[in-house]
Amino acid sequence: MRRARIGAALAFAGVAALVGLYLRRREPALAPPDASAPAPAARCHFAAGDVWSYQLSSSAEETAGEDSAQESLRAKVWFRVEREVSPTEWRVAVAMSDVVHDGVLRELDAPTAKAMVVRVNQACAFAGFGFDKSVPVDARRYLRGQLRDLEIVLAGGPGAYVWVSRQSDELGEYAATYRVAAPDVTPLELTKQRNRYLQVDGPMGSNLKTTIVESQTRATVDPGGRWMQRIDGVEHLTLRFQGKVLADVRATTHLSPRADDAPFPRPVPADGDLVWEDPKTDAGVAAAAPEPATIAMSVDDATAKFVALATAGDTASSQESLALLIAYLRAHPDAADEVVARIRRGAIPPAAQSTAFLALEKAGTPRAQEALRGALKDGKLDGTNRMRAALALADVPSPSKDTFEALRDAARSPAGSQSNDLLRGTATRALGRLQKNVGRSQPELAASIREELERELRDARSPDAVGSALDAMGNSGDATAYEEAVARKLEDESPLLRAQAARTLGKLGGAAATKALVDRFGREPDPLVREMIADALIPDDAPPLDFAVAMAAAAVASEPDVNVRGALLRLLGEASKGDASAKVALVTQFRREQVASLKALIGRYCTAAELR
Repeated sequence: MRRARIGAALAFAGVAALVGLYLRRREPALAPPDASAPAPAARCHFAAGDVWSYQLSSSAEETAGEDSAQESLRAKVWFRVEREVSPTEWRVAVAMSDVVHDGVLRELDAPTAKAMVVRVNQACAFAGFGFDKSVPVDARRYLRGQLRDLEIVLAGGPGAYVWVSRQSDELGEYAATYRVAAPDVTPLELTKQRNRYLQVDGPMGSNLKTTIVESQTRATVDPGGRWMQRIDGVEHLTLRFQGKVLADVRATTHLSPRADDAPFPRPVPADGDLVWEDPKTDAGVAAAAPEPATIAMSVDDATAKFVALATAGDTASSQESLALLIAYLRAHPDAADEVVARIRRGAIPPAAQSTAFLALEKAGTPRAQEALRGALKDGKLDGTNRMRAALALADVPSPSKDTFEALRDAARSPAGSQSNDLLRGTATRALGRLQKNVGRSQPELAASIREELERELRDARSPDAVGSALDAMGNSGDATAYEEAVARKLEDESPLLRAQAARTLGKLGGAAATKALVDRFGREPDPLVREMIADALIPDDAPPLDFAVAMAAAAVASEPDVNVRGALLRLLGEASKGDASAKVALVTQFRREQVASLKALIGRYCTAAELR
């Protein structure tokens, strides 16, 4: 577990390594101090042969209980424009030299012996990353995170002094707010602040709560759209799972220009030696038309090729393996049983098994569903693969009643070993996901799932069983069906279950859920639960409701817990984009707040002029 948590720090270690309605609308442009000041550059523009040289230093520290981990990097960094791909995109080579690194990765000398390649669009956003095939996966992930930390997106139109950009890092997808710090100063000075994570990637998915405690990046950009000149960033976030703190992560990044005429220090890999990684295109790989040669393969040859590709260690091969197996399973439905049999006896190795289950899910055939149901029930399979089968069944196209019954039976299985208890919880949560997927297309099946989840919550005898049922209800998105039952759990004697109930109500949303949360906040003695309630009152797809804003404004001054106060300030901050009373509450709290990090948090939502 400690190494898994350290992975979160590595994912966050660079400015972007390791939500919402306001993302779909444009934040109003703030009036600049001088109305005659020139508007910031809205687009990047490069020419082949442009070169920039910098000194980069970054660090990350992660605390998880009594354990801690540190990661640091110092290096000289070069960017060189290789060519114009189109009028709105350029291919840029990135090289590192004089690398001094300390952390979980054993060494970076070999991975940085050749240049990386980045596609950069006219907003200065990174549209794809290319690495030499020899670079290991963990090193690619770390270096990609470092590069994402240096991504400054000029997405504002002419005259825009505030804009919101949707960006990604190694943890997931987040929203960032950019502000022009001084519109009448050349070169252009910007601030970037992460708002909230819209989506968290990885196996914990939506059940991993990511809280941005502090975020402040200052960047100086060439006003002619010729790249960044300087970056200084500080990030602090906490990761929680089911109310428990998994990790507290702090990261810094500093990029400054270097004045020398040294040549670009690394060779650029040939196109044929590059592995391109672009998460936005991953989903389309599996939809490619199958090759006739693939369809003609025997099951032995198809699984052998699948295993070779899935274990090659690069993203492109992994995508190809998934596409191959999906195409084969659609052309040969009976092969689904053989895939599961080969997983059971180890002919498909552990490194390829998660991809195999994803292929069974995406194939979407009745035989693939049948094979997944068999895997879920198969006591000879290890617990991890049975859980993979449950998760795959929740997302299969056109699920059948038999699929629902298989998940229901797994959720009802007797409590016993830790592995079996984890399977029961996974199957229960998968039922909630399944309900969301069939809610409109198969209303009778959705009704059967609702009855089952209501029974699960009513009959649950252990905190884990109650928590699994609450999570499943939140996964369903069915506020009408569940908000009353979930609200009753806000009165449970267990603080952890009250916190889970608050989180579920936040996922369900709606006025009734918000009212229940507001009513409980004033009576809640546990600070962790109060913090979860405040977080839950911030919707992902709309501004906070008026009575939640009024509660936060009234409570923030007297709230003794720093974490809870921070959550209330975030609620007010999100509301302040369209609610003047929330802005007043933030300014008032800034003048009496004694904690520096909370004053900085308020500064994410208010201008310096407003806080004077």
